[in-house]
Amino acid sequence: MNNLKSFDDFLNEKWNKKVKVKKTSEHAGKTVEQLRCELNDLKAKSKKYQEEGKSVPKSIIDKEAEIKFAIRAKTGWKKRCNT
Repeated sequence: MNNLKSFDDFLNEKWNKKVKVKKTSEHAGKTVEQLRCELNDLKAKSKKYQEEGKSVPKSIIDKEAEIKFAIRAKTGWKKRCNT
């Protein structure tokens, strides 16, 4: 019974705070295709590091995540989630 309660708590996890996203407009002037090209370049760099047996720098990982977010934002993911 105790395991069931902890599983329920896990499934119904709540955020402690409201997350605020700061708009930087860094990618506002770029098209989705331009962003995808940048992402592909970063993925190639990541792959090169991995092939050499090195760890991928955090700056590349962070930039990939940022560009993926920008692509999702420009392709209407928010509208699909709210409908």
